[in-house]
Amino acid sequence: MHNLSELKPVLLDKGTDTLVAAYSQPEQADAFRHLAPYCLVTAAGKFLQVLPKDLGLVLNPGLETVVQFSAEGVKQILADFKQA
Repeated sequence: MHNLSELKPVLLDKGTDTLVAAYSQPEQADAFRHLAPYCLVTAAGKFLQVLPKDLGLVLNPGLETVVQFSAEGVKQILADFKQA
């Protein structure tokens, strides 16, 4: 894959939010192999920068430690890192 715009992520609906599933380790994504047979490994910052503005992020869904960010939360993370 040469361009992250070609990515077809696993999307999860959480109430009024749509979240992209992502994992901190590639092998943790095995639970979604039936939905997404390929796993993209990329830097988190780059991934967040190309994430569509209307999508949130759920990190490590289905595992013991899950972190969830709304679309607004993702925007705030990007703004905070831009200032740093």
